[in-house]
Amino acid sequence: MENFILALGLLSISSIAVSADLSKTCEDYFKETDSYVELMAKNDATKAQAEAMKAQYTQAKEQFAALPKDVQESTCKQALDSLEQMKKMSAGQ
Repeated sequence: MENFILALGLLSISSIAVSADLSKTCEDYFKETDSYVELMAKNDATKAQAEAMKAQYTQAKEQFAALPKDVQESTCKQALDSLEQMKKMSAGQ
């Protein structure tokens, strides 16, 4: 459940509007998030969480794209680091 809450938090970061596309770091973050959600969807224990994340995924991506590039870089770097930590915790369970 902690993973789910953290993931939703990562997906819903920010609401500043300026830029129109994703920075390289954000593209990497969403690529990693895609892989993680797919992995979660294959596990019966986390399948419902994966579906909930998918439902909010498009909106989150649009919110990230609306950020200025410099804010995208720092926000997505932080989100990518958190995602990596979450993946390590999941692997240890």
